[in-house]
Parts: sequence; C-alpha cells; structure tokens
Amino acid sequence: MKKVIIPILLVFLMCLTSCYVSNNPFYSKDYSEYMASRLENLLDELEEKDFDELKSLFTESTRQTENFDIWLQMLINYYNGKCYDYYDYGAIHSSNDNNEKTTFTISYDIYTTEEVYRIYIKDIVYNVIDPKEVGIESLYIIKFKNDTTPEKRYVGDGKGTPGIHIAKTREN
Repeated sequence: MKKVIIPILLVFLMCLTSCYVSNNPFYSKDYSEYMASRLENLLDELEEKDFDELKSLFTESTRQTENFDIWLQMLINYYNGKCYDYYDYGAIHSSNDNNEKTTFTISYDIYTTEEVYRIYIKDIVYNVIDPKEVGIESLYIIKFKNDTTPEKRYVGDGKGTPGIHIAKTREN
C-alpha cells in the first residue's frame, strides 16, 4: 500500500508546484526573440538618428536624468554605420518576488559597416507597479577597440547606473 501511495503523493505535489500562473508575459517564456526585436528597434533608430524615437525607448525616470538629452545626442553622434550582424551574449533575467517587474540585462557586440561596438543594456520590459517605467534604464556603449577587457562580455562600468554611458569600462 505504501508503495502505491508515495508515488501518487509525489505526482500530486509536483502538479501543485507547477500550477502557478502569472500575468507577467515574461514568466517562463523564451525571451530571446523579444530582446532581439528590442535591439533591432534601438539600432534602427540609431541609424536613422531619430532623436525623439530613441528617447521614447527609455524609461520616464531615465529620460529625466541630468543631461539626458545631451547624452542622447552624443550617442547619436558616437554610433556610425549600418548594422549587418551582432553577437548576443545572452540575457540575464530578473523579476521581483511578486513577478510585478521584469528586467533584462544583456550585452551585444554590434558589427556595423564602419565600426564594431559593444553595448550593455538594462531593459525593464514589464512593470505592473509603474507602467511608465518600462523601457531602457541603462545603456552603455563602447567601440570594441577601446574596451579594456574584450575577451569578456561588456558590462560598462559594472554599476548599471540609469542613463546613457559612452566609452565606460570598469577602470573609468
């Protein structure tokens, strides 16, 4: 009898623990396609040098950081060429305890017709707590030739500070 009851209990417990349903569209979902489309949207706007569309990709609080418009214009001036390929280092996914906010941090090597760039993005993709706070929170970019640790994935200065950061490394 015990041999029959124990497997039944185990199956029942496994069913109970796997039945969590979330309204968060990123809960247990393959997000690689979504993040690729976000990157391609960012690169399209950079290549078009569309200030207003680029600005709209950032969270409201990031847009309100000191000198954001100046940094955005510097980003537009810094990025040159048309992207023909990129390498995705993979996203790091994090959600708060209640699954009300989902953030991805991701690094890319971007190959353009004029330069190779490294980009690190902290992107808030889901936020029930404050829906205006969805978008890019931090963007770091550097030319590959200027990165002090090209053998590692790019993480900017490692602080993830909100805003736009150009040519930042852990050393500066």
